[in-house]
Amino acid sequence: MFKATCGFERDPNTAHPEKCDSYAEFKRQKFNALWESADGEFMSYASCALTAEEIRATAVKGVAVSQQSGLYKVTCSYQGGTVFTLRTRTVCRIPGVKSSLATVRKPCTDGNADSCSVSCE
Repeated sequence: MFKATCGFERDPNTAHPEKCDSYAEFKRQKFNALWESADGEFMSYASCALTAEEIRATAVKGVAVSQQSGLYKVTCSYQGGTVFTLRTRTVCRIPGVKSSLATVRKPCTDGNADSCSVSCE
């Protein structure tokens, strides 16, 4: 797949030519699979190089809530670039953060999941 996607030379006309600089970088960007939380609510494209234990051990970096056309998207970002997303029609808010029509974010500076919570009605 590396040669089929990248060829033998770097193509300057591609959108992201850096992914073809090395096989290791290509594998890092392409070696992903759809993961789902145990309850089936949250989904993410996570690296297949990480084990389930490694993903569970990563600290949360922040949460975000956005809304468009009655659909709420809750995003939980973790160290290492893993992002899990929930899409729901129920109203979701970040406690203690003023809501707006735009995306509302809350960073989790201490990595504590309890300090970074979202409530959905």
